[in-house]
Amino acid sequence: MKLCKRSIITSSLFAILAISSAYGATPVQSSESTDAAVVDMDYSNLPELKKSIESATPAIVQSTLDASEKKPTNGKPVYSTVTMSGNRVVSVKTYKSKEEQEKAMLKERKRLDKVTAERQAKRKDETRTDMLKGLTPVPSYPPVSETRVLQSEMFSRPFGRQLDLRLVEAYTQDYDKAKPGDIYVYADYVDYTSKQLLGEKDGTTAISAMILRVIMRKDENKAFSIDVNAYFINPTTHTISISRSEDVKGIDIKKEERAEAVFKLPSHQLQAGDPQYEIAKLMYQDLTNKKFD
Repeated sequence: MKLCKRSIITSSLFAILAISSAYGATPVQSSESTDAAVVDMDYSNLPELKKSIESATPAIVQSTLDASEKKPTNGKPVYSTVTMSGNRVVSVKTYKSKEEQEKAMLKERKRLDKVTAERQAKRKDETRTDMLKGLTPVPSYPPVSETRVLQSEMFSRPFGRQLDLRLVEAYTQDYDKAKPGDIYVYADYVDYTSKQLLGEKDGTTAISAMILRVIMRKDENKAFSIDVNAYFINPTTHTISISRSEDVKGIDIKKEERAEAVFKLPSHQLQAGDPQYEIAKLMYQDLTNKKFD
């Protein structure tokens, strides 16, 4: 599967504010469209990230049982391949030779790549709201003050910089009830290192942060994407609201109008205790050195 670039459709404001800062020196290009910006991120200078994407298939484990005069090999080696999806064993196949095993695995990867690409093409207009249909929110989260060490390390090296990922949203559904192509795990992580001030107006401070989204679909390659959220914090009224990229899709904001226009974006109020609320509060305190009691 050749994936050297990935397109992210988002508002022109978010494309300018978040993608370039999140990737540092990674080259990005935005379209001239006034409806939305398409940011193509070139993975060619990040070989580890490219490799991780190309190998992101359901787990396929190969094993060899050495030849033995006793059962079960009956004097011949046994080559087997176990395929797992959703932490379930979905198939176990045996082969007469290592070459036959490798050939079959390559064929399966190509099939999976093709199926994934075909389904992705059909889902090109899918929104975050569409993705969450049928999914159940995970009832509890780790404190947003703590980094998710494993996820941070997994993505830091390929991305070329240290990430600090905090889980803020997660949804699942029963793997057995999911249809092929359905999402059974959806997770959003805020990269705490990407937080930045957008401006302040009438006592409200605007902050943006990069989102790493991890998605697992039944019988498809695992996938991740980059998005960005904007948070609006008012310590006087103790209110925090959030604006996601899909909220501002179709809104054209000129570069010279960013500082003022960001406060006119559609947003949704968050409740205290919501991980998104808590992460916004932490970012506000760190960026402004002000308390949010």
